[in-house]
Amino acid sequence: MDEPLTQFLKRKPIRGWIGMNPGAAVFNAFGVPGRPHTVVVDQHGKIAAITEARNITPAVLNDLLAGKQINLPVRQGVMSDLAWDRAANTDQTEPLLQVIIKTSNAQTGGYLPQPGRFTADGTQLLPLVAWAYDMPTYRVISLLPASAQQYKLSVIAPPGREELLRPLTQQALEAAFGLKTRRETLELDVFVLSVAEGKANTLQPSQAEKELAMFARGRLRGQRQPLEKLAQLLGLTMNRTVLDETGLKEKYDWDLPYDRANTDVLFSALREQLGLELRKAKKPMEVLIVEKAEPTRRNQ
Repeated sequence: MDEPLTQFLKRKPIRGWIGMNPGAAVFNAFGVPGRPHTVVVDQHGKIAAITEARNITPAVLNDLLAGKQINLPVRQGVMSDLAWDRAANTDQTEPLLQVIIKTSNAQTGGYLPQPGRFTADGTQLLPLVAWAYDMPTYRVISLLPASAQQYKLSVIAPPGREELLRPLTQQALEAAFGLKTRRETLELDVFVLSVAEGKANTLQPSQAEKELAMFARGRLRGQRQPLEKLAQLLGLTMNRTVLDETGLKEKYDWDLPYDRANTDVLFSALREQLGLELRKAKKPMEVLIVEKAEPTRRNQ
């Protein structure tokens, strides 16, 4: 059984069957980038509802088992229109190329990059731009008017042309929102990850069989990962560029607590558990500047 699932079930026991989905094949097949995701299937194998988990009550399940039709609020988000227009495509023919941008009222947001496909829902514009240009959000400088509008986005690159996914997304965002971008190098406040002075290096090369890199619910975990990956995860949790200058090249394991409101928790864990430290520095870093494009003037 998957180790994160094993740990979750220890904290939250579940009585019933649990289906494993290695590689997210089922989620990918049905275009589901966000989790958790609740789909109710009746005894005939047909979808009875796509809704929020809080709407599933014993009474609803009893009605479903009795063959009655259930009427639950449709989840706003990724699957509320069944991966948008795919439900209407009865032959399930995969598009050779697709770019769809819509506004969204999803209650939860996120995005899912896959080989040749990028899907997002409930996501504001700047995170989409950051992904399209392969730039961390904390190194995107926006000169656009402030907006909390959320969007749905689906981009599919032609088969065998997966490398076009980001350029296609860039073109779509530029065309839809009238954007222009430029890259500049600026002096930024960053953190540098290094071996702690006066602290013994306690890191040992990983003996784990599987690779893992994630942060969620106040824990930052890694298995068989280079410290460059740890620096990337630290950057995401702290919303700041973190550079690996440890000089350590093996792959390691870590399990660290973090609290966005109190960075001392993470700083202390790095030092005590791994013998590493973060120090502030200024470094020249590439940033992406996003602004409105000048309207094209037509010749009179």
